[in-house]
Amino acid sequence: MPTRIHELVKTYKLINDPNAPSWSVRFVGGIAGIALLLAGVGAIMWAAHSNDAATDSPNAFLATTQDNSDGSHTDYVGFDPARFDAAIGWDPARVDAAYADWQITHPNVQPLAKEPVWSGSHVIGYNVTYR
Repeated sequence: MPTRIHELVKTYKLINDPNAPSWSVRFVGGIAGIALLLAGVGAIMWAAHSNDAATDSPNAFLATTQDNSDGSHTDYVGFDPARFDAAIGWDPARVDAAYADWQITHPNVQPLAKEPVWSGSHVIGYNVTYR
Protein backbone atom coordinates (compact mmCIF):
# COMPACT_ATOMS: atom_id res chain seq x y z
CA MET A 1 0.00 0.00 0.00
CA PRO A 2 1.36 3.41 -0.87
CA THR A 3 1.90 5.80 2.01
CA ARG A 4 -0.31 8.84 1.97
CA ILE A 5 1.40 12.17 1.56
CA HIS A 6 -0.30 13.72 4.58
CA GLU A 7 1.10 10.91 6.78
CA LEU A 8 4.60 11.68 5.55
CA VAL A 9 4.06 15.41 6.16
CA LYS A 10 2.79 14.69 9.68
CA THR A 11 5.86 12.52 10.40
CA TYR A 12 8.20 15.17 8.99
CA LYS A 13 6.62 17.84 11.18
CA LEU A 14 6.85 15.58 14.23
CA ILE A 15 10.56 14.94 13.67
CA ASN A 16 11.44 18.55 12.84
CA ASP A 17 9.24 20.25 15.41
CA PRO A 18 11.06 23.40 16.63
CA ASN A 19 9.02 23.30 19.83
CA ALA A 20 10.12 19.78 20.74
CA PRO A 21 12.00 19.54 24.04
CA SER A 22 15.76 19.14 23.64
CA TRP A 23 15.85 16.12 25.96
CA SER A 24 13.82 14.06 23.48
CA VAL A 25 16.37 14.61 20.71
CA ARG A 26 19.23 13.69 23.04
CA PHE A 27 17.28 10.69 24.32
CA VAL A 28 16.59 9.33 20.84
CA GLY A 29 20.19 10.01 19.81
CA GLY A 30 21.46 8.25 22.92
CA ILE A 31 19.29 5.20 22.27
CA ALA A 32 20.54 5.10 18.66
CA GLY A 33 24.15 5.39 19.85
CA ILE A 34 23.74 2.58 22.36
CA ALA A 35 22.09 0.40 19.72
CA LEU A 36 25.02 0.97 17.34
CA LEU A 37 27.52 0.23 20.10
CA LEU A 38 25.76 -3.02 21.03
CA ALA A 39 25.57 -4.04 17.37
CA GLY A 40 29.32 -3.45 17.01
CA VAL A 41 30.14 -5.47 20.13
CA GLY A 42 27.85 -8.24 18.94
CA ALA A 43 29.54 -8.32 15.53
CA ILE A 44 32.99 -8.53 17.14
CA MET A 45 31.91 -11.34 19.45
CA TRP A 46 30.31 -13.23 16.57
CA ALA A 47 33.48 -12.91 14.47
CA ALA A 48 35.64 -14.07 17.38
CA HIS A 49 33.39 -17.04 18.02
CA SER A 50 33.46 -17.99 14.32
CA ASN A 51 37.28 -18.03 14.33
CA ASP A 52 37.47 -20.05 17.55
CA ALA A 53 35.19 -22.70 16.11
CA ALA A 54 37.77 -23.50 13.45
CA THR A 55 40.52 -24.10 16.01
CA ASP A 56 38.25 -26.11 18.30
CA SER A 57 37.32 -28.59 15.60
CA PRO A 58 38.70 -32.12 15.76
CA ASN A 59 41.83 -32.77 13.71
CA ALA A 60 42.87 -29.13 13.59
CA PHE A 61 46.56 -28.49 13.03
CA LEU A 62 48.68 -27.06 15.81
CA ALA A 63 52.12 -25.48 15.85
CA THR A 64 53.69 -24.53 19.16
CA THR A 65 57.14 -23.47 20.34
CA GLN A 66 58.69 -24.13 23.74
CA ASP A 67 61.98 -22.66 24.97
CA ASN A 68 64.10 -25.22 26.83
CA SER A 69 66.42 -24.50 29.76
CA ASP A 70 69.51 -25.56 27.79
CA GLY A 71 68.96 -22.88 25.14
CA SER A 72 67.33 -25.17 22.60
CA HIS A 73 63.74 -24.93 21.38
CA THR A 74 61.10 -27.59 20.87
CA ASP A 75 58.39 -27.07 18.27
CA TYR A 76 55.33 -29.25 17.93
CA VAL A 77 54.01 -29.61 14.39
CA GLY A 78 50.96 -31.72 13.59
CA PHE A 79 47.40 -32.44 14.60
CA ASP A 80 46.26 -31.12 17.97
CA PRO A 81 46.77 -34.14 20.29
CA ALA A 82 44.02 -33.02 22.68
CA ARG A 83 41.40 -32.96 19.90
CA PHE A 84 42.60 -35.64 17.47
CA ASP A 85 39.95 -38.12 16.33
CA ALA A 86 41.04 -40.75 13.81
CA ALA A 87 37.43 -41.91 13.39
CA ILE A 88 36.45 -38.80 11.42
CA GLY A 89 39.19 -39.36 8.88
CA TRP A 90 42.64 -37.91 8.55
CA ASP A 91 45.49 -37.83 6.07
CA PRO A 92 48.88 -38.97 7.44
CA ALA A 93 50.61 -37.24 4.51
CA ARG A 94 49.49 -33.89 5.99
CA VAL A 95 51.73 -34.54 9.01
CA ASP A 96 54.77 -35.05 6.80
CA ALA A 97 53.81 -32.01 4.70
CA ALA A 98 53.53 -29.92 7.88
CA TYR A 99 57.01 -31.07 8.94
CA ALA A 100 58.36 -30.22 5.46
CA ASP A 101 56.81 -26.76 5.78
CA TRP A 102 58.43 -26.40 9.20
CA GLN A 103 61.82 -27.24 7.66
CA ILE A 104 61.30 -24.58 4.98
CA THR A 105 60.46 -21.92 7.56
CA HIS A 106 63.47 -22.88 9.73
CA PRO A 107 66.33 -23.11 7.18
CA ASN A 108 69.25 -22.22 9.48
CA VAL A 109 68.55 -24.40 12.50
CA GLN A 110 70.43 -27.42 13.77
CA PRO A 111 67.87 -30.18 14.51
CA LEU A 112 68.75 -32.15 17.62
CA ALA A 113 65.80 -34.55 17.76
CA LYS A 114 62.60 -35.37 15.90
CA GLU A 115 60.21 -37.39 18.04
CA PRO A 116 56.91 -38.64 16.65
CA VAL A 117 53.76 -37.97 18.67
CA TRP A 118 51.38 -40.92 18.61
CA SER A 119 47.65 -41.24 19.05
CA GLY A 120 46.94 -44.94 19.21
CA SER A 121 48.73 -46.37 16.18
CA HIS A 122 48.80 -43.07 14.28
CA VAL A 123 51.66 -40.59 14.08
CA ILE A 124 49.82 -37.28 14.40
CA GLY A 125 52.76 -34.89 14.72
CA TYR A 126 56.38 -34.33 15.64
CA ASN A 127 58.22 -32.71 18.51
CA VAL A 128 61.29 -31.16 16.88
CA THR A 129 64.08 -30.00 19.17
CA TYR A 130 66.63 -27.65 17.58
CA ARG A 131 69.17 -24.91 18.20
